[in-house]
Amino acid sequence: MNIDFIPFQEAWGHQAMTEVPFLWNFTKRMEKEKLYKDLKILHNIPLSLETVCKLESLFKAGAKVTVTVNNLAQPATQSQAIDILTRAGISVVFEHKKVSGEYDFCLDCGAEFIDIITPKKGIVELTRSGALVYADRKLNVPVVSVDDSKIKNLETYFGTSEAFLRAFLMLTNEDIKKKKFIIFGFGKVGKGIVNVLKPHTDNIVVIDISQQALDDANNIGVKAYNLTKERQAVEKEIVDSFAVLAATGIKHVISKNFNNKEIFRNKYLANIGIDEFGALFEDGDILYDKKWPINFSLPNPTQMRYLDPSFYAHNIAIEIIISRKLKAGYYTLPADIDDQILARWQEYHKEEVPDFLK
Repeated sequence: MNIDFIPFQEAWGHQAMTEVPFLWNFTKRMEKEKLYKDLKILHNIPLSLETVCKLESLFKAGAKVTVTVNNLAQPATQSQAIDILTRAGISVVFEHKKVSGEYDFCLDCGAEFIDIITPKKGIVELTRSGALVYADRKLNVPVVSVDDSKIKNLETYFGTSEAFLRAFLMLTNEDIKKKKFIIFGFGKVGKGIVNVLKPHTDNIVVIDISQQALDDANNIGVKAYNLTKERQAVEKEIVDSFAVLAATGIKHVISKNFNNKEIFRNKYLANIGIDEFGALFEDGDILYDKKWPINFSLPNPTQMRYLDPSFYAHNIAIEIIISRKLKAGYYTLPADIDDQILARWQEYHKEEVPDFLK
């Protein structure tokens, strides 16, 4: 494949180069070392301008990459990303069923190819929904989850929450001062959302089923309810709310737990991840369509400084699988590499990371 790398400059120009030290340095290294020469890689994550930067390092590493359109999310810059790749001489596969043949690795997001292909050497999963699927399967190859890492926390706690707030304000044009927000899920993402809402309102209610999550919310002064044990109180809080946010990472979780859509009427509803609202709701009921995370309505759905380490880890996990000769099974990102990247990120950006993310 003859690739014209000039169009890729448009994607890099989408953000300040100071925001992408990991991917940029990896790209320069791969251009020299050709570490993945002739490896056949299936690449399936949401296609944005940021993704184009990630892809350049793989092509410059000498890999033969098949690029697909991920079904998990549709970034606002997807059409621009496809245009750049097309002008670079790279074909994009829109239908997963059209992917065939043998691959060495699959760089996946949402475990979308788990029942379509089995790569010969390994899989790297980027997000929580996919990690849960792979962790529950009998695996014939090593699978490395980037989601189970400290650096992923940078993307979820800082990046996703900051982008949520930008997207919510853009789509609603509302003043959120003192408004009541309900947040389903108080994991990394939910904690980040509370963090960005706190300067605007103290009227925040967390819903979860984990006692530890509920205790964590109470410890920072946030009202919290158990979804299964305090259902009546949960429904009362929803009726009285301004907005309901789904940040559990569990598909269709709202429809699975509620059969009365009326309590959600006249509220702003938003998916922070995959479609968590489900069949009970129409597309138009949810901000930016119920299929997509709200932050993907933005030209930059996650600030690149928070996405850069995760994208870098997603790419170098191939090198980890090869160099450490991992056997079939489910793996987290190795702790030594995870810690090293986090330390370098903190040193570079001079940004404080809460202890519970380390």
